[in-house]
Order: sequence, then structure tokens, then C-alpha cells
Amino acid sequence: MGLFKEHNERFLERFGARAALGANDDERPWEAIALGREVQEQCKAPYVRPRLYRHLSAGEPGADEAAEKANEQALERYKAKDWESCYEAAGEAIRLNPRRVAYYGNRAAAALKLRGLEHLRQAARDCKEACALDPSYVKGYVRSAEAHFLMGEPHTVRIAIEMYEAAFRLEPQNASIEAALERIKMIFASDYA
Repeated sequence: MGLFKEHNERFLERFGARAALGANDDERPWEAIALGREVQEQCKAPYVRPRLYRHLSAGEPGADEAAEKANEQALERYKAKDWESCYEAAGEAIRLNPRRVAYYGNRAAAALKLRGLEHLRQAARDCKEACALDPSYVKGYVRSAEAHFLMGEPHTVRIAIEMYEAAFRLEPQNASIEAALERIKMIFASDYA
């Protein structure tokens, strides 16, 4: 028990109080529940069907402008916590302009909030495409890591570690990436190794 306490103290010293068990009810509600606290449900915005531009295809005149409008709607719906319509609007933006990295990142962010296995797989695919378009897109590696970790299989958790390592190579001063990488490594070592 002494070794655990010493390791835990070094971990908290290195990564701060937010890394402590039960320190962040919003991001890790399962810890709050495990510690006996009640967690308030996040309020869910009503579903708003995104505007679709079916009359346009990628590369046609006006497609880029329509893609930007769809992306703006995706961002608005994300702020309103309407993950489904954000996901669909970002998908429409991608359909109209598949060369914009941010559109893939936005759909991946919404997919991570939706959490279903198919959404997590789509988030991983979107991040892969975004990083192929821009290898320095740190959010792509981080979101890919989150998606792979949430899939919960040993091989996907290994991929999550690789994605966090790639993000950390791009931003070695980023403490949150470093903390996430260390946390995932500890989880992998204790649960999957």
C-alpha cells in the first residue's frame, strides 16, 4: 500500500489536482458515482436537422461556401450540445469539401460525444484522414487516441498510446497530452498487459 501511495503522490505532484480520483465530475462522472456523489445529467439540446445542400457536389461552384455554412452550423450545434446534428452538419461539410482538416476534426469531436461503437470508429477514421491531410494536426491524434481508448479492446488501447505519443512528439510541452499518455499507459499496464 505504501508504494501505491507514494506513486499516487508523485502522479498528483506531476499532473496536478485535476488528475486525482474523483477530481473532475464533468469529465469523469463514473469516478464521482464510485465515490458516492450524484452527477447531474448534462442538458441535451433539442435535435435540429442540419441544412443539407443536396443540389451541390464537391468541386462544384458554391460547394466550398456551402461547406463552410454547414461547418458553422456544426459548430453552433456543438456549442448547444446537440451532438447528433453537429455530427450530421460536419458530415455535410466533409461531403462538400473533403480537403478541410477542421471538418473531419469537428465530426470526430461530435462522434466522441455520441460514444456508440460505430461513432467511435467513424471518429478514428476521420482523425486518420485529418492527419493524412495535415500530419501536424495535434487534435487529430488526440481525438483518435480518445476514440481508440473508448473502444476498450487491447489492440485499440495500444493504438491510443501510439496516437498520444504522436501528439506529444508534436507538442512536448503540452501537460494535458502528457497526463493522458501516462494515464493510458498505466491503464494498459494494469488492465491489458
